[in-house]
Amino acid sequence: MENNSQPAEIHSLHPSKIILPMILGLVVVFVLFYSNFNYKDLEVIDWAPSTVLLVLLAVAFVGARHLLYMWRLRILTEEKLTWWKTFQVVSIWEFSSAATPTMVGGTAVGLFVLIKEKIKSGEASTIIMSTIFLDSLFFLTATVLSWLYFGELLLSPAESAASSGITGWRVIFLIAFCLMAAYTVLVGLGLFYRPTAISAFLDRVTQFSFLKRWNKGAKQLGSDFVAASKGLREKSFWKFWFRGFLATAGAWSCRFIVVICLIKAVIDVSDYLILYSRQLVLYLILVVSPTPGGAGVAEGAFPAFYSDYIPKRSIAVAIGLIWRWLTFYPYLVLGAIVVPQWLRSRVGKKKG
Repeated sequence: MENNSQPAEIHSLHPSKIILPMILGLVVVFVLFYSNFNYKDLEVIDWAPSTVLLVLLAVAFVGARHLLYMWRLRILTEEKLTWWKTFQVVSIWEFSSAATPTMVGGTAVGLFVLIKEKIKSGEASTIIMSTIFLDSLFFLTATVLSWLYFGELLLSPAESAASSGITGWRVIFLIAFCLMAAYTVLVGLGLFYRPTAISAFLDRVTQFSFLKRWNKGAKQLGSDFVAASKGLREKSFWKFWFRGFLATAGAWSCRFIVVICLIKAVIDVSDYLILYSRQLVLYLILVVSPTPGGAGVAEGAFPAFYSDYIPKRSIAVAIGLIWRWLTFYPYLVLGAIVVPQWLRSRVGKKKG
């Protein structure tokens, strides 16, 4: 019989969590293929040895992304975890992120896993908040620079042609960008300036009736700010923050380069920087997606964002599916394998 007294984090790690995001993603892809697929579109692809090599290179970048996340965790934990343990923690963390809406993320599970790996709760809070700040800082910086450089080209030209105003994907992107900017500022203030004041502010704001349901989470976030702020005071800029940011930027870049490799495998393109930058926009849109890991939304949005480089929609849908199979679904499968073994070794032992 299932133990209902177990923490919510354990229930959120159940392998059955892979079912919903897989179904959502596959349903959207099926609908897109059914309405857009044309076998003749495949005739424009110049099948060559380089096609296979670029797909294999995309797979290699997926592996490199995981390794860089492991390196970042080793940096932030000051090498308290072995490489094998960091592999497990990153796998479980990514599984949780893939199985929940992006805005919810896997931070609560990450904290739970780190504590179970014998990292003190205060230090675990420091690590979690540091990863949040590093991810947010990278996205905010990279998106602003890309927007300043590319302007309207950063968004899909198909959307730009549809209207001279701000519609569709632009509205979602602007909302997500503003949320990311506000969140980055909030985390920065909470970690480096006034953690106690930010904690009190979060508690006070969520006292309103329509925000009451988030009060518990806000209090936990405030407590994490206070604990993490204390833990970060003695961290070295170069050993902790610089290397942590380097690993963060490298991990996200590996994920974005996967798309470049897949598009380059079937279409002769050279505008690598814009292909990279549009991944920033696409991910920010996934941040406000209500579905687990942006399932369904990502598969549906991908063809629109690259319509000027992949004019044949059926090819765009196919590339989008392969992209998701490489960057999203593997973590669902990997989590389903790693999570049960980890739970048995860390929380599954019964007394007596």
